[in-house]
Amino acid sequence: MIDENPYAPQKSSDFRLPENAYQPTKGQKIARIVFGTLLVPLLIVIVLFLFAMLLGVDYRQTLDISFFLFFVVVLVGIYFMTIVQSFLFSLTLEKYCSTIGKKIICSFIFAIIIAITAPLLVMWLSNPTHTFLHMAIGTFMGSLPATMITALLLHAHYQYYKKKYFQAA
Repeated sequence: MIDENPYAPQKSSDFRLPENAYQPTKGQKIARIVFGTLLVPLLIVIVLFLFAMLLGVDYRQTLDISFFLFFVVVLVGIYFMTIVQSFLFSLTLEKYCSTIGKKIICSFIFAIIIAITAPLLVMWLSNPTHTFLHMAIGTFMGSLPATMITALLLHAHYQYYKKKYFQAA
């Protein structure tokens, strides 16, 4: 006696869910880590400049340099101050955070870490002109949106390749 339906698809020995079949390549992982490492400081500088423009702060009057040159100098400074934290943030997102909820929580934690370590580094390198709390709040206001946007972009990159993988399969 044969109980099998002749019109049913063949039985498979692979019982994994199709969502678990996708594994990003090593190149995609490295690209996301490098992209996240470079994107966080850039977004911090852009957000800080947007806040300064909204508040009406004009540093060019006191420094007597062009806006573009000032932007580049601040960008290079922020890169040097946050490159280690940004690398650890991107590595943590790639290795340990699989869901969007975990990525948002991780980005909030790293925004706090950046907001604490960057002002401490500035105070260690030079004489502080502002209090630590003033610099930490300003850095947190720039680093929180930067880490959130980076986490969302890296998640979108992952989802794009996951969708592309399942369309090809």
